[in-house]
Amino acid sequence: MPATSGYGHGYATIGNMTPWLAAALLIGLVVAAPLRPGETQRSVWDGVYSGEQARRGQELYTKQCVGCHGSALQGTHAAPPLAGAGFLSAWSGLTVGDLFERVRASMPPDKPSSLSREAGARIMAYILQANDFPAGKTDLPQSTDALQRIRLEAIKPNE
Repeated sequence: MPATSGYGHGYATIGNMTPWLAAALLIGLVVAAPLRPGETQRSVWDGVYSGEQARRGQELYTKQCVGCHGSALQGTHAAPPLAGAGFLSAWSGLTVGDLFERVRASMPPDKPSSLSREAGARIMAYILQANDFPAGKTDLPQSTDALQRIRLEAIKPNE
């Protein structure tokens, strides 16, 4: 018997994946952009957002997201968590670009696809900060192509 999401939708899932992610993988929507010659893929452990960007993202999150996802990004009956073990389990191994596009396409629920790239990048920075990924010196990019080159990894790779 397939598992369900636990968010009131009753959709079947694959492992710990959200219904959207499982469907996107099955129909090929989540595809990492190929690396260009000499280009390397980064990880969320490489300091891919700035602290100031995350601060601005927290302000946006508080105004636009807290009602569904909770004040500690813990999720609610209506929305999945954006921080913690459940979130990391669902998204680890994918890219920040995958998450960014999911948020941009479906949020806010009453006006999907209305979130600007700048606002989305700020909120992504706050989500990364809330998951204890280190800040860096530069802002998280707003380009999906650039974000596809940043892996979400729950566990810090050995250096």
